[in-house]
Amino acid sequence: MAKKKSSGDEKAMANLQAVPGVGKSTAQKLVNSGIRTANQLAKASTKKLLAAGLTSRMATKLAAAAAKKTGKKIVAKVK
Repeated sequence: MAKKKSSGDEKAMANLQAVPGVGKSTAQKLVNSGIRTANQLAKASTKKLLAAGLTSRMATKLAAAAAKKTGKKIVAKVK
């Protein structure tokens, strides 16, 4: 039997899926790596997003989309 996700994980996934370009699979990767909100996604380094299993291009795109959604400025990130 599959392990049931906690309601906190479901809320985090819903929050992340509100960011353009984030689907169910990507949201699950982000939650598994500790990124639970659009704000955390906007502030995450490229290195952390790559470690979560995203491609470099996807990491850049999603960080920009999350920053736009949350009104944050993107800080130069180490690649």
